Amino acid sequence: MTSSKTVPATEVAERLAAGPGSKTRGLAGVWVQLDYDVQLVRAIKASCFWPRPEVGSTVVRLTRHHRNDALSPDWRARFRQITKQAFEHRRKQLGAIFKGQVQSTARAEQLSNADWLAFVSDLEHAGI
Repeated sequence: MTSSKTVPATEVAERLAAGPGSKTRGLAGVWVQLDYDVQLVRAIKASCFWPRPEVGSTVVRLTRHHRNDALSPDWRARFRQITKQAFEHRRKQLGAIFKGQVQSTARAEQLSNADWLAFVSDLEHAGI
């Protein structure tokens, strides 16, 4: 039997908005931030809902930016594949995850989206 963990809405919002180096930075945030600027707008207490949930919520504003519009669907698929692989081993250094391909002591959550774009481009240019 598999168990599922309910993630509080506020925690999801924080994950989407998390920047590089944040403990809450994860794959969802990296993927969303590829095309959107994420802003936490307002916390909403659980008491504002009926029936009352066990946790509060946060309103998130996603503003579409166009910095990465030129990325092809194939390149985006490669970006998703590489970032997913890295975040599956989030406590490992990227050099250990991509052995023989890169030399890096950084961990997945430490990279900004600009760093991720450069990292994936470097792998692409190296034919990896």
